[in-house]
Amino acid sequence: MPRTEAKQVPNCSPAEIAAFKELVIEADEVDPAGFDRRLARAERLIFLYSDDDDLVGVGAVKRPNEGHKRQVFHDANSPEDPSAYAFEIGWIVVKPAFRNQHLSRYLVEAALSVVGEVNVFATVRTNNEPMRRTNEGFGFQPSGNSFRTTRQDRDYNLSLFTKRKRSSYAK
Repeated sequence: MPRTEAKQVPNCSPAEIAAFKELVIEADEVDPAGFDRRLARAERLIFLYSDDDDLVGVGAVKRPNEGHKRQVFHDANSPEDPSAYAFEIGWIVVKPAFRNQHLSRYLVEAALSVVGEVNVFATVRTNNEPMRRTNEGFGFQPSGNSFRTTRQDRDYNLSLFTKRKRSSYAK
């Protein structure tokens, strides 16, 4: 059974930070320019380990700035208010040798346990069907339309997914 660790950035060792960055950058899930700054702002970094204690995946609970949230929701033409979302789940990467084993669910589950009952969003490459299914399995809903990435020299679209906190009362 794989295990996850969710750590605040200051509590991560330099080796953990380096391994996290390497996985995310190699998977082309982030623009390396400014990544250190965005990484330092993360609420938690999540590490997924195999039964043999090998690092097999990573993810994060990000604390995006208001400008980023407004841009994502605008680009997706989402009817939702981006200011209602405090956290973004992202940088979910499973090493290629461990893919197709449904391991991303452990990363998303750990991220959701960090955020608790608040509104959260995620963006996923439109053609990443396994990650789309993982998000939907945890109650994320597509919001708006797919949109082209803002990363220069990249040719793919993203989809916005949102998960609203559960209401404490019945309607």
